[in-house]
Amino acid sequence: MNYSFLGPLLLAGLAAQAQAPTFAPVVAYPSGGLSPYGLALADVNGDGRPDVVIANTYNSLLGVLLGNGNGTFQPVVTYATGAGTSPRNVVVADVNGDARPDLVFADIQGVGAVGVLLGNGDGTFQAVARLTSAPGLTVDYVAVGDLNGDGRLDVVTASFMAAANGGAVQVLPGNGNGTFQAARAYACGSAFSLALADVNGDGRLDVLTANFFGDSAGVLLGNGDGSLQAEHSCSTGPNSTPYEVAVADVNADGRPDLLTANYGSDALGVLLGNGNGTFQAVAAYSTGPGSTPAGLAAADLNGDGHLDVVTANFGTDALGVLLGTGTGTFQAPLTFATGSGAGPLASPFNVVAADVNGDGQRDLLAANYTSAAAAVLLQTTPLATRSGLPGARATLAPNPAAEHARLALAGLPPAVVAVQATVLDATGRLVGSYALPVGHGAAQAELPTAAWAPGLYIVQLRALGMGGAVVGQLPAARLSVP
Repeated sequence: MNYSFLGPLLLAGLAAQAQAPTFAPVVAYPSGGLSPYGLALADVNGDGRPDVVIANTYNSLLGVLLGNGNGTFQPVVTYATGAGTSPRNVVVADVNGDARPDLVFADIQGVGAVGVLLGNGDGTFQAVARLTSAPGLTVDYVAVGDLNGDGRLDVVTASFMAAANGGAVQVLPGNGNGTFQAARAYACGSAFSLALADVNGDGRLDVLTANFFGDSAGVLLGNGDGSLQAEHSCSTGPNSTPYEVAVADVNADGRPDLLTANYGSDALGVLLGNGNGTFQAVAAYSTGPGSTPAGLAAADLNGDGHLDVVTANFGTDALGVLLGTGTGTFQAPLTFATGSGAGPLASPFNVVAADVNGDGQRDLLAANYTSAAAAVLLQTTPLATRSGLPGARATLAPNPAAEHARLALAGLPPAVVAVQATVLDATGRLVGSYALPVGHGAAQAELPTAAWAPGLYIVQLRALGMGGAVVGQLPAARLSVP
């Protein structure tokens, strides 16, 4: 049976009752080092459970906490990043093509340095290899993606301060074996972080930056051959000093939007996309006085079909949840502490939203800079408004699925006319949404896993009635892609 991407009209018709998400008190896991800054979530040992990787900035260590699948994590195991290094953020990706997750980090101490730790596939990693990028540049942030379309992952870095005034973005083309070619630098405002996404719909990855001193977001459109066009900057507001940037479609119009954590103005910045690489004027949403947001993540936390935003509020030791309306606007923030209240300050710098205990709800994880911990907040939102479907069952096979996975549902009640299948990766990012027509209580579709990166995926299933009303929800399924 054919499947199709859900359009904005169907998404707008979802009638799930919106409710405020709730979370259990924070559980803190030692990060294995000092001043953890960046945090990534991925299945690094191939057991289908999300694991945590955390960058300890001031003692040259990456920490790996293997997940138990129930929202708890094993004690941290550390990996040296090299004498004199300071890893600021870390990315999990297969950079040598062996289907095993590797680690790539930005070293803010060593001038022009990026570090790579190749993975063994069992949750352990080899000794670090340091890559030198453009001379005279620091490396403040790193991302990984295929910018030149050769099927090999490239490294992209943000440099807060270059040798001359301002900052730079660098592209290091990958050779597919864990090594990289010489970097090419592109002038950019004081880029403190970056994101990769196709924001103009040409099928080529573009680079988006948070320009800390420039009070702007930078847009460098990709040419598809690994080169970038000159930066176009978009204001994030006076004295906003954006710390982090993310890309998500928050108004469900099929066009990517920009989100910034505005450290200086205590606000979430939202720049709605026009679909051609340009963006509308920024709209600012308060994250609370003194919050100084330093990180952000976009995810649907309350199951209403609208993307919400979570900010890591460094100044108030909390995470802020701004519920989305589906139109690109956001409600006032809800706050959740990342510290115990009796211990040291938490100072979260980074946040990830993902389901770490397999209950189909997004949990929150943060890197607590001051208390040197990975903070885990499991979601406890009651599921009363997401009723189950007695007698309905879903199968997903093969699993693991290298080429495709067939999703089949049976036993659906007569009131169900369609099923919405939403696929998320281990970090909670949307991979695809599919509409499955229902006939005689059954539905099926093929999920194109050959196009997905190796890793763990969550398939959420929501049954819809006439007019898009939500009839019920099936338990989330896990799918592994080797």
